[in-house]
Amino acid sequence: MSEDEERKAVLEFNIRYLIKRFYKEYLRPNLKVYLPIQIGHVITAILALIPPLILRSIIDDAVFDKDIGAIINLSLIALGVFGAIAIGRALRSYYGHKIAQKIVYDMRNDLYGHFQDLPMKFHDEKKTGELIARLVDDLNSLQEFLHHGPEGLFTATTRILGTLIILFALNIPLTLVVLAFTPLLIIYGWYLMRKMHQAFREVRSKKADMTDRLEDNLAGVKIIKAFSNELFERGRFAEENTEHFEARRIAVKYISMLGPGAYFLNSLGLVLTLGYGGYLVMEGALTPGTLAAFYTYLVGFRGPMLRLIRINEGLSRFLASVERFFDHKDIDSDIYSSPEALTSDDIVSEVSEGENEVEFKRKRDKGLGKESSILKGEERLELIQELEDVDKEKIEKERAEKKATIPGRVTFENVHFSYDEEECVLKNVDFDVPPKRSVALVGPSGSGKTTIVRLIPRLYDVDKGSVKIDGVDVKDWDLKELRNSIAMVLQDDYLFSGTIKENISYGRPEASEEEVLEMAKKANVHQFAEKMPNGYETDVGQRGIKLSGGQRQRISIARALLKDPEILILDEATSSVDSYTEKLIQEAIDRVSEGRTTFTIAHRLSTIVDADEILFIEDGRIKERGTFDELMDKGEKFSHFYDLQFGEQMKE
Repeated sequence: MSEDEERKAVLEFNIRYLIKRFYKEYLRPNLKVYLPIQIGHVITAILALIPPLILRSIIDDAVFDKDIGAIINLSLIALGVFGAIAIGRALRSYYGHKIAQKIVYDMRNDLYGHFQDLPMKFHDEKKTGELIARLVDDLNSLQEFLHHGPEGLFTATTRILGTLIILFALNIPLTLVVLAFTPLLIIYGWYLMRKMHQAFREVRSKKADMTDRLEDNLAGVKIIKAFSNELFERGRFAEENTEHFEARRIAVKYISMLGPGAYFLNSLGLVLTLGYGGYLVMEGALTPGTLAAFYTYLVGFRGPMLRLIRINEGLSRFLASVERFFDHKDIDSDIYSSPEALTSDDIVSEVSEGENEVEFKRKRDKGLGKESSILKGEERLELIQELEDVDKEKIEKERAEKKATIPGRVTFENVHFSYDEEECVLKNVDFDVPPKRSVALVGPSGSGKTTIVRLIPRLYDVDKGSVKIDGVDVKDWDLKELRNSIAMVLQDDYLFSGTIKENISYGRPEASEEEVLEMAKKANVHQFAEKMPNGYETDVGQRGIKLSGGQRQRISIARALLKDPEILILDEATSSVDSYTEKLIQEAIDRVSEGRTTFTIAHRLSTIVDADEILFIEDGRIKERGTFDELMDKGEKFSHFYDLQFGEQMKE
């Protein structure tokens, strides 16, 4: 087999695989509705073949005989046919769009859910614009083909085959003559469709580049204005926009050529019909009504032919969209909960059981065991009552007390990690933080501080070693339970479009208004929220653009607190704010860190000086650890770093 033949075989296999998989996962569940719609396309196409025959009868049988009754009857029949076609088209259009939307609705939900499940490494490598294109543009294109593709295929095929059968039945010689230009129409249309396919592929590529540039510029508009680079950015966007414009211009050129060219070629057939058909009428070999019907069929012949040609282009786009959909849907997540994943309840039960729980289990096992099968009447009722007498509240309280004494220990054992499997970001990181301790991670930029805290909620998996929570490897924890026990205040303080209340509630959506208000007060949000025109219902704008940096950070802290986590991570939460705001944030942190294991990354001395322990990170390694006084007394790396970073703050 040659290389070209092998490539063709692989392509055919991929096409069969894509169609088969799409049918199995999304089309087959909706087939009961989808199939009748396609049958409806065929029926309406057959009905559309009837009116020219009615016209033939009116001319040949009614007009020449001056039969008014026949004209009225045939006109009523035509009205009924047109009415049936209109109703059929309305129904198939409504249900066709509805089922196409339903299929795409399911696909979009599946793909979005899959994106949510994929690890951070995937999102680090992908552009946001690309993922949005997969969820929006690709699926919108797919939705159009799901409705209009089969509609065009079944309608056009039925119209073409039906027209050819009728034309040959009306007059074989005339049909052979007028169809002489049909191959030219097919070749012309196929050639232009190939050109259009290449052109629109370039359009999609340039559109993606332009969208990425646009998204990047709009997201960074503050920096653009701060550096007075509006003209520079206009130039960069104009370059992308021009390339997109040129790509579309070429595509539009081919689109503009398709219709008129096909119209001209089809018109040649019509001219032959009128010329040769008129001659046959004069010779008595053809009736005027048949010639009129013949002409009418040919006028409507060009549309189905072009639709059939366009199907190939639509199918190519459809298969490309389906392929990209499954390519992304098939990306495996290497971070997930194993079937044997443990929850906090499992951890607690493995450690010990309270006397109330032991008593309950003894009675439960007795009630559910073989002994119960021989109990009758009053004895069985007595056993049921005995089970009900166990104080369930005592058990829950007992478990809660034990659970409260356990969560919060964080252990790193010989951890190595890299983002790109080339440069090692963390090397042999070892530390053990007991519950309810506050730890400050300090070090130069790029030393690995943020990476360390990202490994705790398992946003990434380590390359070597292990990260443990309460003695259990994070890989063995149920992922949802693990992350529910950890709250993070991220460096960029991301807020969603919505109100202050909605952003705080994001930490625990089912929380009551009283709980939201309580956390807002603890995080010092209340003092600025209540002064706003709409209070907690004030809209924060996209990414919290309407709020100051300090306000966004305090909302982020309140959001984290609402989770009531065992472990609190503050990633540079007090950087880039004024002294007064820093004081408010520090008060909030001090207030809410009590009773929790807290990891703090900061560039300001006030957020680390009171930490129970400081880890000084440099080049991905823990170089020093201890309290502030201990590290300063050593006079080594941390002390030198302190002199460079914090000396001026102490003088002030």
